[in-house]
Amino acid sequence: MDLDLSTKMLTEIKVALPNIREWFKKTQLKFGWSRCYAKESEESPWATAESLLGLYFLGEPLNSLAIRRGFLYYFHNFPEKKYWNELVWNPRTIDALPWSIEALALGRSNMCKKLCEEALSALIERGSKCGRYWPDDSVMVLYTCAMTLKALHLINGKRELQELQEYLVSELRKWKAYDGGYGTQVGDRESDPCYTAHILEAFLDIGATDQKEIEILTNIIKKKRKKDGGWNNGAITFPDETLGVSPEESNVEATSQCVVALLKSGEPLNSEYIVDGIKWLLNPKLRNSDYGFRLTETTEVRNFATYYAAYAFLHYNILAEFYRRYQDILKDIELDNRVRRLLHNLAFDKYFSQLKLRDVNLNILKFSGDFPRRLFSTKEGAAKRRLQILSLLDKHPMTTLELTKAMGLNPRTAETKVKEDIKFLVEAGLVFEESPGSYWTILDVEL
Repeated sequence: MDLDLSTKMLTEIKVALPNIREWFKKTQLKFGWSRCYAKESEESPWATAESLLGLYFLGEPLNSLAIRRGFLYYFHNFPEKKYWNELVWNPRTIDALPWSIEALALGRSNMCKKLCEEALSALIERGSKCGRYWPDDSVMVLYTCAMTLKALHLINGKRELQELQEYLVSELRKWKAYDGGYGTQVGDRESDPCYTAHILEAFLDIGATDQKEIEILTNIIKKKRKKDGGWNNGAITFPDETLGVSPEESNVEATSQCVVALLKSGEPLNSEYIVDGIKWLLNPKLRNSDYGFRLTETTEVRNFATYYAAYAFLHYNILAEFYRRYQDILKDIELDNRVRRLLHNLAFDKYFSQLKLRDVNLNILKFSGDFPRRLFSTKEGAAKRRLQILSLLDKHPMTTLELTKAMGLNPRTAETKVKEDIKFLVEAGLVFEESPGSYWTILDVEL
């Protein structure tokens, strides 16, 4: 049974998770995040998406300042679809779109929905223009496919999304290696454990894999484990000569991804593959004092390494809590991997559903009757203005002068009142400065 859990490991994980959450907040730049915070100051769509997802998965509310500023990075840098198009045609940047789609899908404002739809549209249009969705750079094809499947899992429901999902699944099948897993090029004899784990997780998320294939992929991942308990990837997911990681050595991304894929496939928590993988990730030499993680002991602390470490720790912790809570019910039941997989997915779905339930109305303001208006001011005129301001800032940032004019008021006599309204809304956490003198809200305001 999965009840014989390592108390020491769990204690270390419970210490790590809140510290990683704080690390993401500490390393945030003006709006977004950089990929290597110690060396770079340029905000990146990859790092920003990873950080937003990491913060949210670790319990940060959607209306927190860190997450709102993260969304503003996208609002500021991708105001029009053409900016996504610049990324989608570059083999080195196309994977920024599925990461960003997954992060933006968390938001419930009109702008988040708009940007999410435009990024997805850019991917779809790329396929219609050249007959395929992905770049010719073979290293990135599988990764982009897998990440897009994960993103679609969050926003599915529309017909075109279903068609794209079916295309992606069929596209991925072409990249199978001779051993049954997934390599970095078509026709590879041996599969890559990290890519195989990415694709296994994506397939499990959308329910597109049968039991036989799950067993094949999980067995390949297990066989590819290194002697130190971790996993490697033959071609680093983010091809970059500056990473300083040998294709043969275990790294945080590959190890975390393999652990999560195995857990989602139904691998027991006390399996040697899970325990050794988590122990490898808990090596203090892989992190700094603030819990920022390195890919390996000798590399720089990087945003995506920290995200992946948190991803593995969180999934392990969710299941540990699940089994502890229901141990009396489960102690006499003999579980096979198929039943365990259902239980694991039930535990994961419950956790992430609770996050959604917590935030379901957090970023949507609906006003009816007089009572909500009185929360904004005891004076009807001020309350009406403040509601109107929120509904205008829901669309794009504006200055107080622009707001005054948009509301049909005389700037000479009314701008002072509008400034007072903005001050009140900023202090209430409903509005904040996008740039000096320009204000925005990520709330979806329904009057």
